[in-house]
Amino acid sequence: MKKAILFIFSGILLFGCNNNKKELEALQSSYDSLLSIGFTKDTAIFSYIESFNQIQANLDSIKRAELLISQSTEGNGELEVSKQEQINRELNMIYDMLRKNKQTIAELRANLKRTGGKASELEKMVERLAQQVEDKDAQIGQLTQQLEGMNIQIEILNTDVANLKAEGESKSQTIQEQTTALNTAWFVVGTKRELLDQNVITREGGFAGIGANKKLKDNFNRDYFTTVDITTLRSIPLTKKKATIVTSHPSGSYKIYGTSKASDSLVITNPREFWSVSKYLVVLVD
Repeated sequence: MKKAILFIFSGILLFGCNNNKKELEALQSSYDSLLSIGFTKDTAIFSYIESFNQIQANLDSIKRAELLISQSTEGNGELEVSKQEQINRELNMIYDMLRKNKQTIAELRANLKRTGGKASELEKMVERLAQQVEDKDAQIGQLTQQLEGMNIQIEILNTDVANLKAEGESKSQTIQEQTTALNTAWFVVGTKRELLDQNVITREGGFAGIGANKKLKDNFNRDYFTTVDITTLRSIPLTKKKATIVTSHPSGSYKIYGTSKASDSLVITNPREFWSVSKYLVVLVD
């Protein structure tokens, strides 16, 4: 019986995870953990196996439904009513599968909590499955937004599923906001007098927001800066006789082009490195 149970445990990964060796080893440890804490009854072990298989089966069903939705939206022009109805059926099924997976994971966590933390490998597997569900949740939230952007009327039939849809869209928006924040920077180009008047630099020529520890303070005028997306900004026109970068940016990540008589532009050659030290750029020009 012990060998039979281990074989079924191994089958979980063969079904859902493409023979991943590390996952298979984790299942072996999980199985051993179950035995070590007294899971000697076949029904208890098979209950965990059944839950893992059901979560993976639901994720596979979601993938198939996503493919059907993708096929239904192929081509240009307005979708037929029958295709829109099919999309709604598939989307409602997806949200229902996500809801069931979240419920199953919550039950698994509750059961594991009662073991007193004696099945660590099993807990890790549950958390890996939970992460897969969370990732898929966010992806479906983005898919729903894309469908609505195509003027497809989305109708969620179940109240719980509707709440899950709203939760997924909220997570998708949060991810987008976090990504935008990470890619946002600020720059300003000005003469010494202009930057002094706007409380950007000190009279010694240094950046007012940076002290000896190179950390920003709160007393410089942020409103005077231009907000930019660091993934798209590649150069800044200068057209001044002389240009000096006041803030801290790695020297190998940018170049100032021009002649001996004028600086034409600041070109950022390595954006990730350039903005790694400071998201504020101050260029002092004459």
